[in-house]
Amino acid sequence: MKKGTLSEGSESYYTKNKIYEKFCNAEDKPAKILKILKEIVKNKIVLDVGCGTGKYATSLSPFAKEYTGIDISQEQLKLAKKKTKGKNIKFIC
Repeated sequence: MKKGTLSEGSESYYTKNKIYEKFCNAEDKPAKILKILKEIVKNKIVLDVGCGTGKYATSLSPFAKEYTGIDISQEQLKLAKKKTKGKNIKFIC
């Protein structure tokens, strides 16, 4: 396991989810990506591969017909499930 990084396979990615969450939120601070994605997902079935902590789940699910996030980290998905609400959202490891 790589130490001191936020990449897949690192200690932070799997066990320090709050650090990873802060990094992800800062990544698109002006929300430019979100604005573009809202139009693209409108009334569509969305598959978010590598969804991590569900960064876009709550924001995109109201526009999407269905939202499914997949990730290899159970810990990331636990945080995603905690912070998201919506009948059309599901997560798969």
